Amino acid sequence: MALPLIWAIIAACLTIVEILTMWIWSICIAAGALLAALASLAGVSLAGQIITLAVGGLLFFLCFGKLIQRMYANRSNRHGENFNSNMDALKGRRALVIQSTSGHQHARVRIDGDNWQVMLQNHEDLHRNDEIEIVGHDSIVLIANLINKGDEAMDPQR
Repeated sequence: MALPLIWAIIAACLTIVEILTMWIWSICIAAGALLAALASLAGVSLAGQIITLAVGGLLFFLCFGKLIQRMYANRSNRHGENFNSNMDALKGRRALVIQSTSGHQHARVRIDGDNWQVMLQNHEDLHRNDEIEIVGHDSIVLIANLINKGDEAMDPQR
């Protein structure tokens, strides 16, 4: 198989990796691989092609890295709305606590049939039937504000 074709296949594979993962480095190395393919067609030695790959990828990153980062950061769907994760979609939702805080464990709430770990912004304890409003998340734990104390919190005998 001809060396230019191998470089082109490497560039295509790295472009697919970029599309799937949105890692900036993979598109930069793909650009370097295309330059290495052109160098191969021009009769440059294998060592020269590898140097072309490295220098081309680095130059592509230096020239376009910030632009690509900004493009990914400002990505939006066709309606102009920013992409949110499923957890971001929970912001503003209210829920009842189904499992109280115990020790260092987080309380739990059920939203749309899903069971989530939750903690208050001020890190106070939550009790069963407390009503909370989701304001954000930290990794997989929802962050909330207390809206109303539930009946278990008011009756310590339960």
